Amino acid sequence: MIDENLYNILTTKTYEKLSCNLINKLKERKYLFDTPEDETNFVNYLINQITQTGSYYLKPPTIYLCITYDCNLKCNYCNEKDYVFPGHKTYLTAVQIDAVFDALSKLVSIEDLRKRPLILYGGEPLIESTYDVVEYIFKRIRDMQLPLVIVTNGFSVDNFWSIIHSLEPQMLTFIITLDGPKGIHDVRRPQSNGSGSFDKIVKNIDLLLKSNFRVEVQSILDKQNIGYLPEFCDFIIAKGWHTNTNCRFFIGRTMFTGNSVKYDFMLSEEEFVRLLFEQIARNPHIDKIFKKFTSGLQIAAFLNSLFVYGYPPIPKFTGCRACTPGLYAFCPDNYIYPCLELINLKEFAIGKFYPKLVWDRKKLEPWRYYNILNDIKCQKCKYLFICRGGCPAQRMIGINKCPHVPQIIDAFLGQILTAGSNCLKKKWKEI
Repeated sequence: MIDENLYNILTTKTYEKLSCNLINKLKERKYLFDTPEDETNFVNYLINQITQTGSYYLKPPTIYLCITYDCNLKCNYCNEKDYVFPGHKTYLTAVQIDAVFDALSKLVSIEDLRKRPLILYGGEPLIESTYDVVEYIFKRIRDMQLPLVIVTNGFSVDNFWSIIHSLEPQMLTFIITLDGPKGIHDVRRPQSNGSGSFDKIVKNIDLLLKSNFRVEVQSILDKQNIGYLPEFCDFIIAKGWHTNTNCRFFIGRTMFTGNSVKYDFMLSEEEFVRLLFEQIARNPHIDKIFKKFTSGLQIAAFLNSLFVYGYPPIPKFTGCRACTPGLYAFCPDNYIYPCLELINLKEFAIGKFYPKLVWDRKKLEPWRYYNILNDIKCQKCKYLFICRGGCPAQRMIGINKCPHVPQIIDAFLGQILTAGSNCLKKKWKEI
């Protein structure tokens, strides 16, 4: 921390007002450099050190089994609606599942597979028409003793109860979306027939927690529902979910990778941060229950880690997990995709797993050798260690959007120091 006078001297570059002793201290702590080249060399040194020591780079790849493009809900903000919709009768078969596991045996060791859960995905993986293939996947999972995560809307969990109970609770995690209290959730995430889905999902979350399965409840927020977060927080407390060690809560932002989707309730990350702190001011329990940011909040997640919890995450310059250590989404169309945002865009597929395994090295290499430092504009940006170049998928499809980091920082720190919750203010003062 520095005082306002020193801040003004540094930002106006009136260094003649500084004492020699202070200049030497600032140079020693790498806040000042003699030349731009010295600063560039130091940044490159830091990057090399991070790259060599970052434990993230040693993790196994993330594996998704996209079972189907069918779904039993009709969410108003679905970013997959061009290929995921009720009645889309496309599913993985047992033969394809065998081909997936055969491909995995060539891609990663069984020891590494056991370190990071396989993820069942869709569409919606738990619907009536996928029962047999889910049962078969569970059999393969049990035989190999692999951990599993199911990304599900939670509506039909009870219909798969006998299959679910075939795995030990510690081997299985559910990621389920609730977009607020009943009224707004049912508007955003209705069944395909228009009826609400909230009550049955809540019942199934209770069922899972009662049987000691882990549940991660995520809320995807935008202008339509972020104002309901205080009420939803009260609902969570009334249910007692927040005291259950098997239940965690996350916040994400509605976002779309491409430019073609028109959605009236979109929020920029800056707008999201400002509105989120307004809700925290209304209900201080929010920042105690929702411990983590998920999709669409990369900058806010970095700032939250640094200023609220007191440590910065390790900067990563080789893209997101889709680049390093790698993401492989095995889909019903027999293609392997490198990112969830690019599923069904066959021109970005990195290979096929059926009828035989074939890799498209030309499509795969841009992901495995992705490095934001190759972008001169990003390389010279002072926010590089926070932004890390944004979304690789957007770059791959030709969208180079700067996330406007200064505005997000101003919004985040401004709210902490003025209209933020007392809890966050207290943590900020302690750092």
